[in-house]
Amino acid sequence: VCSSDLQTDNVQTPPGQQLLAITNGFGSLPIVTEKADAEEPLDVKSRTYNELLDTYSLHQFIIRKGKTLDSTPEFQSFRRKYDLQWHGISIVIQALERFFSYYGVPVAYIDGRKVVTLAEQDLKAPSPSELLDCVVNLEQVAPIIRVPGKRFKTNRGEELAATAIQSYWRMFKCHRSYTHLRLVIRCASVIQQHVRLFKEVRATRALLAARKQQEMDQWHEMMNDFKLRWNLIRTKKRVEVHIPSLSYDESKRMSMENFISRQNGQIGRLFSAADPSVEVVYVCPFTINQDVINYYYGILDIGRASDAKSRITLITPESTGSYPSHFSLASLVQYAPRCMKRIKAFCAGREAYIVPGYVGPDEIKLSVQLGIPILGSLPEITNLYSSKSGAKRIFALADVSVPTGAYDVYDKDEFVLTLARLIATNIDTERWLFKIDDEFGGRGIAYFDVRYVKIMEELRRKRDREALVHPEVWFEPAIQDVIREKLLEALVKALPKRVNICMPRLYPSWNEFLTEFTRVGGVIEAVPAHILGSPTASILVEPSGNIKLLSTADQLFSRPYVCAGAVIPQQSVSHKLISLKALSVGNILYDKGYMGYASVDFVFTQDPQVPEPVLYGVDLNLHMADLNASFNMFSFLAGGQYNKETGQYLIERKSSAVIVESSNSKEPAEGQEWVSRSVVVCNYVFHPSLMGFQHNAFFHMCKLEGISFNLELKVGLSFLLMDSLASGVLGMVAVGISNQDALKKLMNGLQFIAIQASNQASSSIVDSLQGRTDEILFMDLLGSIRNLLKAPNKVKGTPAAAKTPAHRDRSSPAPISQQ
Repeated sequence: VCSSDLQTDNVQTPPGQQLLAITNGFGSLPIVTEKADAEEPLDVKSRTYNELLDTYSLHQFIIRKGKTLDSTPEFQSFRRKYDLQWHGISIVIQALERFFSYYGVPVAYIDGRKVVTLAEQDLKAPSPSELLDCVVNLEQVAPIIRVPGKRFKTNRGEELAATAIQSYWRMFKCHRSYTHLRLVIRCASVIQQHVRLFKEVRATRALLAARKQQEMDQWHEMMNDFKLRWNLIRTKKRVEVHIPSLSYDESKRMSMENFISRQNGQIGRLFSAADPSVEVVYVCPFTINQDVINYYYGILDIGRASDAKSRITLITPESTGSYPSHFSLASLVQYAPRCMKRIKAFCAGREAYIVPGYVGPDEIKLSVQLGIPILGSLPEITNLYSSKSGAKRIFALADVSVPTGAYDVYDKDEFVLTLARLIATNIDTERWLFKIDDEFGGRGIAYFDVRYVKIMEELRRKRDREALVHPEVWFEPAIQDVIREKLLEALVKALPKRVNICMPRLYPSWNEFLTEFTRVGGVIEAVPAHILGSPTASILVEPSGNIKLLSTADQLFSRPYVCAGAVIPQQSVSHKLISLKALSVGNILYDKGYMGYASVDFVFTQDPQVPEPVLYGVDLNLHMADLNASFNMFSFLAGGQYNKETGQYLIERKSSAVIVESSNSKEPAEGQEWVSRSVVVCNYVFHPSLMGFQHNAFFHMCKLEGISFNLELKVGLSFLLMDSLASGVLGMVAVGISNQDALKKLMNGLQFIAIQASNQASSSIVDSLQGRTDEILFMDLLGSIRNLLKAPNKVKGTPAAAKTPAHRDRSSPAPISQQ
């Protein structure tokens, strides 16, 4: 095309340039080119139309109704120029076609150069914004895209709408299916995880059970060998590992006041070293002050057994301060590898056995880990037969009488029904005891006096009238049913108001007591009307089956049914009778698989309908009692012998030498002159003022007040130090020529403490106790001893002329003759 053929009316051609007209898709476009030099004539044939178009065209093409107009010269030129990149460009063009077709755009002018730029981005698909950036007439295209549903108003609107509805429906169904599938997969994964976890846990439990069973088999084998060799072991030099742990249930341990000091309350076990063939390893629940150690070593020196110090080893677990104070000593030993290592090293190659406190699972684990047999039994046996209900079964098998009552009561309604039935059939019984099965030391005891039931007098008069006609009429089922209905209604009202709980700080209300009673079970027991004494017998059930009587004593009570000490010898009942009953109980315990220390509590009573007094078994404690440990210390100081035939403790009349023999080691020799000694043991005395005393200052004040132990006469007062008085706790051992004399010496010691704390009222002691606690109050103990000294006949065990326990004033402390 020559310049002369173009319409150039409005175009001014600059000098040296020429004007070309190139026709594109939008009309004729003027193109200005450089004019050829005069020396070089224009070679028109060398530059064709296509070449010029490829060189100077804007390469804009049209997409109409979703289809590219590929026959226009611009599009053909665009394809020729970018033929090498056409694959990527065609992908972008197809994306533009789909995009405009989807939105129903009628005409869109596309900038080819931007398409090329977009096609060079091979790694990602173009976004809608990038596609719109290639549009030249964006001002016409953008409104069409932004209007919702605009695409459905095109010629293919119905088809597009149907397609959209179908796609959304398919999307909805697929999404719902996907959601369900994802939920199923997730649930399946959770199930699979739990199944795998269950299988792993089951396998782990099986492995632990197998390992535990293997350990228990080894333990049973070790214990069987221990039983067979016991008679040989007790005649040889041996090591006694004393671990005075109180492995009660955790809730019990947390409610015990001064629990750490109580675990050390049997520190009198140290005097087992008085036997030359015994070496003692005593595991302490805390680091004992050196003053306390020197105090006991001094007693050993006084007893002319200074060599015993070399046979005593004190070990304290290094983990003592790292765990809560209510942890049992056996648990602390298990968590103390150095302590375990020391015990193993000390017992290696020697005859050794563990003397535990209250046996729990930790003691058995400790025995297995140390490889040392234990002078005790499985916790299952201990827990079963030391419970109040379990003791009833043992007494029945041992032919020991028990008070009227019922045991294994586990329901509140059953409790009231049982009590009503017992009262109806025992209309003359004045007081009923309620005992929680797993409690101890008077903690879980409450009592109820039937005089507070208003209909009792009416029922008794009715019984007396009917007894005149026919004595058995009262016990007929129809009459008993009527009486029970009346009693049920009266008891529901009277019990919450009139029940006396022996430790109200431990169980503040009747509802709390009854809830615990029915949770673990308990005993309902009648209190005999005329109690003559409350003796206790300590026995040792040896592994060989031999039952050894260690001592008998009368119990000392600080408040009703709460024992605070004991008096030796007991004078309530025939020593022969109590010995036979205690040995019978020991034989039954051995038949049931128990071995170790035990104490049997009795009540000696006179039934008006029976000519002879009756000895009732009321409680069974399957562990070494505090009395046993304190008796060891007393026996060492007195240097005498316990006479198992009479129950008295005898010393030589004229000899001032201390006999270094273990208790029960021999009988008095013929021809020697012997005199008896009485001892009152009070293992736990607490007073806040003791916390302020220094060790040396306390004993100096005792010396000034004349409180001491006479080594020549074997009488006086000695102390059981559990720690350096920092906890306000100590024990007392008073020795006299009679029970009355021993009580007076104990009274002097208690009054000495009271005088030193005279500026502190008894209420301050109560205020110092916080939360649930089983603390025995100092003033209760002091009042009890005063009452005993005012009534000497109660100390001797003779029937008291005063009121029976059923009529005793609730505020007065219980005497020694009360259960």
